[in-house]
Amino acid sequence: VAIIQYLTQKFSTPDHWYPRDTVRRAKIDEFLSWHHTNTRLNAGGLFFQAVVVTKIRNQPRDEAAIKERKEKLTIALNLLENHFLKDCDFIGGNEISIADIVAIVEIAQIQHIGIDVGKKRPNTGKWRDRVVAKLGSSYTSSNELLATATAKFNVIEPFEE
Repeated sequence: VAIIQYLTQKFSTPDHWYPRDTVRRAKIDEFLSWHHTNTRLNAGGLFFQAVVVTKIRNQPRDEAAIKERKEKLTIALNLLENHFLKDCDFIGGNEISIADIVAIVEIAQIQHIGIDVGKKRPNTGKWRDRVVAKLGSSYTSSNELLATATAKFNVIEPFEE
């Protein structure tokens, strides 16, 4: 995350990516600090266990690790829904920011194993659709390899059934 923050400042990117306004930036920084041990650890960890460990490495499925990631992912997604996306279109407010890019990467992984984050969380589902629309072909092209790889293994992970 630090490199993204640095690059937005070094190359004078549009302000919405990482605002100079301290209140707006604080909201983004709050998410970025929280993200590592919540959405990243749990969405990424679930994907890692369900796909990388069992399908790529051909190791036994670790049901306890998968169960733990799912339980903690549920908590993280609820906080995303009810705190970070409450009353706003994007994580830092009403414009897309680096926080949205960091988050959508993790969400994309679990979408490829059949998890719909918007199924029980309408704010999160609408947010996901807005981010994908804003990023357009950049999002699509960056996810092609992941989509191809996960389709090969046909992993569908039950979640919040």
